[in-house]
Amino acid sequence: MSKHISFLKEAIKDWRSTGSIVRSSPELIKKMLQPIHFDKVELIVELGAGQGCITKALADSLLENTHLLAFELNDHFLKELSLLEKENVEIINGDALNLLTYVKKESVDVVISSLPLANFPFALKRDILQQCYDALKPSGFFIQFQYSLIDYKLLKKKFSSVERKFTPLNIPPAFIYVCRK
Repeated sequence: MSKHISFLKEAIKDWRSTGSIVRSSPELIKKMLQPIHFDKVELIVELGAGQGCITKALADSLLENTHLLAFELNDHFLKELSLLEKENVEIINGDALNLLTYVKKESVDVVISSLPLANFPFALKRDILQQCYDALKPSGFFIQFQYSLIDYKLLKKKFSSVERKFTPLNIPPAFIYVCRK
């Protein structure tokens, strides 16, 4: 079964946690990874790894001394993600709300998120963003994509700087936020 059909089946089962019926496009993935200087980071956290299209791009870009922790809750996706595990790539069946049980405060260079924040209640979004903020190094940044501008103001309240990008070459077109601590 193709990865696209597999993703669609999981999306139909639980739309609120996948947030989309199609996988992220190569153009979206490229724009998400663009701000990361892989030669200057030691620890990257990915939230909502899904089937691993961003995870694979991250893993392929990692240098030897960089570690990736990819978080996912969906059991079907976790099986697919396990194929990407290697020495510096760890797949975690864990919740973004528990990020600080896996990493120390101010230890993460980049948090990259595909979580469908727009589907989450406000309190859940706020708590996830706080976990991410606390995990980031003072020079760290948070990268999030969404299909709407619904959480732009929330991100601007949490982070000192929020750069917004747009990629029409995704289904649906997506906004990318690069947020600096």
